Amino acid sequence: MSVRVLAFFAFLGGLGCSPPRPHLVEKGTYKTFRLNRRCSQGPFVFRARVVGARWGEKLELKVHSPRSIKFKAELQIGTRPKRVVEEGAENVNFFCLHNSPGGNAGKGPTAGGQGEPGRTAAPGEPREKAPPPERAELRLIPVPGTQKPDKEVYTIRLYDFQIVRLDGRPELAKGEAVLITLWSYEPVDFQNVYFELRHTVYEPDDEKKWIRYLTEQQQKEFLRAHRFCYSRWRERVKTTTCRQFYDQATYDRCTRPAVLGSRRCWDASLKGVTIEQKKIRVVTYHRPAPVKKKPPRRVVHRKKAPSRAASKPAPVEILLVPESVFITEKDPTEHPPSEKKPPSPLREVQPPRPSRNAMWVDGMWKWSGSKWVWLGGFWRVPRADIDTLQVARAPKLPPSKKVADPVGPSPLAGAQWAAGYWMWTGSGFIWVKGRWVLPASQGMRWIPPRWVRTPRGIYLMPGRWGKK
Repeated sequence: MSVRVLAFFAFLGGLGCSPPRPHLVEKGTYKTFRLNRRCSQGPFVFRARVVGARWGEKLELKVHSPRSIKFKAELQIGTRPKRVVEEGAENVNFFCLHNSPGGNAGKGPTAGGQGEPGRTAAPGEPREKAPPPERAELRLIPVPGTQKPDKEVYTIRLYDFQIVRLDGRPELAKGEAVLITLWSYEPVDFQNVYFELRHTVYEPDDEKKWIRYLTEQQQKEFLRAHRFCYSRWRERVKTTTCRQFYDQATYDRCTRPAVLGSRRCWDASLKGVTIEQKKIRVVTYHRPAPVKKKPPRRVVHRKKAPSRAASKPAPVEILLVPESVFITEKDPTEHPPSEKKPPSPLREVQPPRPSRNAMWVDGMWKWSGSKWVWLGGFWRVPRADIDTLQVARAPKLPPSKKVADPVGPSPLAGAQWAAGYWMWTGSGFIWVKGRWVLPASQGMRWIPPRWVRTPRGIYLMPGRWGKK
């Protein structure tokens, strides 16, 4: 090694530069998923397992979205109690909400159906009893190598533990399951939303140096915690005796009050014992004599005789306010308790498409105040399809007789019944069941779909919202 290199290292040492201390680095893998439905309330579950890494590991879920979304996450980490966290401040969603302003010229949901349309039914013919509804399957589809949007990124940290002591042990055992369940009270638009499940393992950059560094740190910590001092006063002289202990047994034996000052433990010739004496200066303080103050002048107040006008009691005004002004009941249909997540979505069979560019909006669960109520999906028809007559066309008018759908009491406050209608399938008419719908705003009524004869043919005018 040349003299210049040695001089350079000596210069660095003079500046106080030291080699970087060892540290833990992250080495992880990740998997990317997307949901098989555009509109969903959940719940859908992510599963992972702890590998029991020697120096710790980290599990986190990142949600990449091109728009702001709002959802809840239930975390189940090993045998720990469940906890629920809320992510996002606002759910920007104009497509999946049933009562959102959109669809038919900005007037809310358009023609739609609920349940199975069935086969071609003649007027008056009894329909077969429908089977009980089935649950739709929510699946997370792996999408490797996808470029994810970074406009809105929500990070949910499931498990993060680093071992920075030689005697440290991981909090979770190897093979324990980590579950995270996502859901929301309102449907969320998951189009172009990707879920990234990251599993990171902590490893030292140099394991031998890392172990040596931890050993030194623990020794320094032990020495800081095992230094003991006591003080005594004699003839205005304060004597402070300190000792640095290097083992636990000697520390426990010599720090008892009965042995403080003994030569066996606190003699100046022992290793680690330091004695410091300091003379205390005594300052005498003389209290100044109190200053006599003159007593305050006594003032006599004479009471005035009450006048006749003041003897009469003043009138008392009583303001009567209805009790409803002070007591306001919370709307039970707004949000359910946080522990009641919605059930899995029901399986739906889409009726025939009412227009060329119509888009299907999946059904949703709505809280009624005591239970979850299912609102079926529908077709959202753009206004341009109606203006250009790109809607369903039939060679003849449908049967004049309608099928009677069983209509029970309204399951939700403010819901309106959208009657069923006939739909052309290409070979015949089928009856699409009616359903309960929610208005986009107050003062709106549902206008059912109808078939209209025009010079160009017979077309379906989808249902829409109109003013009362």
